[in-house]
Amino acid sequence: MAADSDHLEEIPEEVAMLVSMLGNEHHAYWSNTYIKELNELSQAMADGNPDPMEKLFVWFGKMNMVYTANVIQGADLNIRHDAAILDVGCGNGFFCEVLHALGFTNIVGLDYSMEAINLANEVQSYFRKQKSDLQSWGTRYVCDDVLNTSLEKESFRLIHDSGTLDSIAMTVPDRGARGTLGGLHGQRSDSQDETGLESSGAIGYFRNIAALLEPGGFLLLKTCNHSLDEIQQLASSSSCGLAMCKGLIRRFRQWSQGRNHEES
Repeated sequence: MAADSDHLEEIPEEVAMLVSMLGNEHHAYWSNTYIKELNELSQAMADGNPDPMEKLFVWFGKMNMVYTANVIQGADLNIRHDAAILDVGCGNGFFCEVLHALGFTNIVGLDYSMEAINLANEVQSYFRKQKSDLQSWGTRYVCDDVLNTSLEKESFRLIHDSGTLDSIAMTVPDRGARGTLGGLHGQRSDSQDETGLESSGAIGYFRNIAALLEPGGFLLLKTCNHSLDEIQQLASSSSCGLAMCKGLIRRFRQWSQGRNHEES
């Protein structure tokens, strides 16, 4: 079926990027994306752009990011400023640096693309120079894969994900309890614990996320490919023990509907 050019502009950029990823080897796709973004950022800084950070792509947009940061600061979650926070699929690291600017001091940005980590470190360096702080800083970035992570279990009060689950669900198939999965781009592989349950694909994502959270911790998940029912089904299938915070979901929907009304 031919695409209707009149509707192409209506496709969210995040969805367009995920579709483009499917036409490429996904690890190479993200590596090239971050190399391009780093080159654009470097050029903006070399040209003396007063706000070179405007060149950075923010998944789901900057207003969404600001609202998410406000949720993390809010009384509902009660996240201390020294609590350990993990940003899964941190990309350029901009959200981590925003959290740091708000006073959070123990933030880890994780991405499986080394090019993303290089970009995030460059973004961090820019903000550190703005603050003249070349010593202590509250963010650090690690090249790691959430499906095969080396991070310590039960070590994070809050985990934030803005699009990583979407990417995993589109590129890493789930397998049966005793199935096999060849390593994706030479790194990801099937993994099972003593229960025989898988830790690949979207189900494995929830299992590993739950293992990284400390008891009573929160997963703040944003997705453009899954409904609430689908998220709940995946979480249930993974036996991860995560439960929906329906009050927060309701307030986010109200905020989103208000934003859409303002822009219409």
